[in-house]
Amino acid sequence: MAGCSDSSTDTSDPDGDSITGTWQLSSLFISTGGVDLDLTSIDGCLLETTLTFDEDGDFHYLYSSTGSDNECSTTSGTGSWDHENGNTYNITAEGLPVGQGSQEITFSSNNNSFSFTEHLQFEGISGDATATFDRQ
Repeated sequence: MAGCSDSSTDTSDPDGDSITGTWQLSSLFISTGGVDLDLTSIDGCLLETTLTFDEDGDFHYLYSSTGSDNECSTTSGTGSWDHENGNTYNITAEGLPVGQGSQEITFSSNNNSFSFTEHLQFEGISGDATATFDRQ
């Protein structure tokens, strides 16, 4: 149909409000040495990680990972976020291991998922990591 587009693949966020709400980590892949590793298969607790972006610019997170007792350990924190332009957001939160600073975010699934890529070190593995979060 002329003039129609598939909004499920729309990656833009002109108003900057698509990010508000609570998001849960659904995947975390790291590329190192030509190999893509699924970090959530190494540490399933990562999938309990959530990010919350409030309309007023406040930011809250719950970061989960496997602790020394092989049980999920959760760290929480707060910070702030702002929409810089286009799909670029700035996130500031003390202690957050991923997503700090200026991030180019790609939205998908009618703005019900977003992902970003950044350089990451995780349990001795270093490379470009892509994190994907789904709206809760």
